[in-house]
Amino acid sequence: MTRDGHRASALSEQALPLYFFHVSDGTSVPDEIGTELADVAAARAAAVDMSGQILKDGSTAESWDGVPWRLEVTDSPRPGGHSFFVLHFSATKR
Repeated sequence: MTRDGHRASALSEQALPLYFFHVSDGTSVPDEIGTELADVAAARAAAVDMSGQILKDGSTAESWDGVPWRLEVTDSPRPGGHSFFVLHFSATKR
């Protein structure tokens, strides 16, 4: 029950799952905070948005030298968690 006497829905009482977005390009940039999202589909959309922003912001020459990088989405801020999916990238300037 809420303070005003109404029954709270089970959905509103449940915490959203945390998804962690780890970037690796030869060095690891772990996501130690995570992002609350409704489901894996929302995590996929967020990963695509984040990857686009990384590519957009990567205006330095080293961002476009063909070195592969990846964005892995997991359920843990530490290695060894469940991996939901991985996006792989490589950008080359011509």
